[in-house]
Amino acid sequence: MLEELRADRTAPVDRFGSEVLPDRPPVVTQDELEFQTLVCLMLSSQTKDPVVGAAVERMRAANLLSVDFMRTKSFDQVEKVIYGVGFHKRKATFLVNSANIIHDEHNGKVPSTFHGLCSLPGVGPKMAMIVMDVAFDQCLGVSIDTHLHRMLQQLGFVKKSKNPEDTRRQLESWLPRKYWKNMNLVWVGLGQEIQTEKVKLIGKALECSDPKYALKLLKTFGMDVNKIAKKEGLDMPYSR
Repeated sequence: MLEELRADRTAPVDRFGSEVLPDRPPVVTQDELEFQTLVCLMLSSQTKDPVVGAAVERMRAANLLSVDFMRTKSFDQVEKVIYGVGFHKRKATFLVNSANIIHDEHNGKVPSTFHGLCSLPGVGPKMAMIVMDVAFDQCLGVSIDTHLHRMLQQLGFVKKSKNPEDTRRQLESWLPRKYWKNMNLVWVGLGQEIQTEKVKLIGKALECSDPKYALKLLKTFGMDVNKIAKKEGLDMPYSR
């Protein structure tokens, strides 16, 4: 059902998320794709997807999306380009230092292991898992942020989970691996639509294969679907 509600791929993450922003071969080399993926993930922390998308476009125009160009820039120069993303000063430092480490210690290539990625400044486990998935096509686990942590608890998929890492461990203990890869993109987009596209989401629920169940799902996530539908003049054949 979640896949069906997200089939149109119209959430901000579908246009500006770290999975879609990097250029792909043959437009760029595989090495450049890997570095662009790392850059996008670094910028995305505590920053809305459209803001990340705008910053990446400015970096693309300034030739800052490769290791060789990034390492020639000062922290101040990079900061001016990415201004607007959360913690831009700190991230400018992370980006330049990471480019230097990649050049000096990894022969110019982004580390292709989880632990290698986590050794870079500003890269944590969640970020490393997404880079491994997007850049190296290795899905090591489910990436859980605070929003997905809350949603999974609302559905009862995990029990008494204290934090996103605990949620990840519980979920991976029973969820088949074949569902891990696309989970972050599907669920993050759904969470975004719950926050900002409620009317559109209700419309998709009413048109799906099981409207009653889809509306019940949205209610589980805290949406007052009947109130919203009444305000917008939507026909609600499933009012309960």
